[in-house]
Amino acid sequence: MYSGNFGSTHNIEKILNTAFLLRNESNIVFIIIGDGPKKKLVDSFQEKHSLDNLLILPFQDIKTLPYSLTSSDISIVLDSFPFYNDDELSTASIPSKMYYLMSAGSVIYAEADQKSELNRLINMYNLGMCDSSKDTKKLLNFINFCINNKDKFIEFKKNSRKASLNFTPENAKLFYKEISIN
Repeated sequence: MYSGNFGSTHNIEKILNTAFLLRNESNIVFIIIGDGPKKKLVDSFQEKHSLDNLLILPFQDIKTLPYSLTSSDISIVLDSFPFYNDDELSTASIPSKMYYLMSAGSVIYAEADQKSELNRLINMYNLGMCDSSKDTKKLLNFINFCINNKDKFIEFKKNSRKASLNFTPENAKLFYKEISIN
């Protein structure tokens, strides 16, 4: 599942093309939730291919969002790193939805710069895979890896849930207290 902005700098095409390649796998469904500049591209792709394994939904209501973000086995996070003009910007942040995804024990597949904080988080806690390429086969291979390696898939899920415990409101307050003293 991908939930977020269909921004002009987000590689939503990777998800669409992977869904197309896996169109005959009845046990795999891609859910894309959101809106943005690439919404017409997403809709026209689905109109052209009529994929049974691709569900496109609008942004979810704030009351539904925590449930939709935590409903998938593999969550896809797309960064817009290839389009930053400043190399430092791609390292600066982690999407807030990552914390929902981790608390749900979701396996994470992210497309982000290898120098990014998102990449560091995924690798530090072994949550899944961070890929800096635009190669559709990387996502396809990761999904197949998870299907064919149940123990590793379960390990990613457990690691994700366990990692979320490091990012609690209480820890944020401790961090704030520490930096406000200095």
